Amino acid sequence: MLSSKRWFGLAIIIIAILACFVFAGIAFAASEHYLVVDSGNHRVIELDADKNIVWQYGATEKPGSGPNQLNFPLDAMRLENGNTLITEADNQRVVEVSPEKKIVWQFNADDVRGNFYPVAAYRCSNGNTLITDWINHRVIEVDSKRKIVWQYGPTGISGSGASGLNYPEDAVELRDGNVLITDTGNERVIAVDRGKNIVWQYGITGIAGVGDKQLNHPLDALELANGNILITDEVNCRIIEVNEQGEIVWQYGGSKGCAEGQLNVPQAAAELPDGNILIADQLNHRVIVVDRNGKIVWQYGDNYNPGSDPGELLFPTDAKEAIVPLRDPSLPFPTPPKKDPNDLSFLWIIGGWAAFCFTVVFGLYYLTSKERGA
Repeated sequence: MLSSKRWFGLAIIIIAILACFVFAGIAFAASEHYLVVDSGNHRVIELDADKNIVWQYGATEKPGSGPNQLNFPLDAMRLENGNTLITEADNQRVVEVSPEKKIVWQFNADDVRGNFYPVAAYRCSNGNTLITDWINHRVIEVDSKRKIVWQYGPTGISGSGASGLNYPEDAVELRDGNVLITDTGNERVIAVDRGKNIVWQYGITGIAGVGDKQLNHPLDALELANGNILITDEVNCRIIEVNEQGEIVWQYGGSKGCAEGQLNVPQAAAELPDGNILIADQLNHRVIVVDRNGKIVWQYGDNYNPGSDPGELLFPTDAKEAIVPLRDPSLPFPTPPKKDPNDLSFLWIIGGWAAFCFTVVFGLYYLTSKERGA
């Protein structure tokens, strides 16, 4: 049996090790990469926390359908294999691009033999791809061979009844296998099971507003780690978190502008690992990260100077965490930010390591010491 002194020493060592993991987590959070759809510049870019572009697909300001070209992309998703799934409506296609910028898979108008206007795509857990086909009022699931294996919404027919959609803007898979659809024209977000039954809804069908359980042109919705739903409510200029009972438990925005607490036609929002929210704020030409207290803690893009120069965006439509960070060797190596001569943050690092070492030694002393009188 360990004596009380040795238990005390062991507890000190465990606390020191846990503290190391906490600080390591903070450092990891600071190294997050963000995937941004810079629609007006016809590109998808990956940014590091220091606001360097470290990967890019699409030639800046050069729309097209050739190699390394996009035409008003709307949505992007970094896949677990390091590839990037990109949706571009004007080229009528969804493409999967490798880190080396090679198209390794695509689904386009030729696969549907008719009108096709994809606005979002999501890679499911089974490897299939959910595609939101805006012009045809439907969400389709296609397999790797480009075969449609599931569909919600009759092709080309808008509606709000059983299996009906009205210009949907987004669809993602939920953890329980159901599909969350942003049914924009019907002013609602719905969850449907694979039997095409609506099992959850937020928003009053066909009625736009800002009142209780109302939305005004919702564009994006996803499931958070806690099971709640994060909704981008475009015309109401807000991002809301809604629980299963349809109660708003968190909100950012609600008025049009570029000040803290304001948005201007937001297009999408995503949760980061630290719980902060990443927002594509389209008409402010910026992507921001806000904490749960409503404070902007990171921003890329100048509210008043849209463009394509470093630090600028033009009508961004989507932003997500780049779950597999990339680094394009053809881009200039990121320049480290200039050090502030008055920045003494390095003292915290030195002090932290010193405190860790002292604590471990102190704990080992108690752990290995003999009881008095032994």
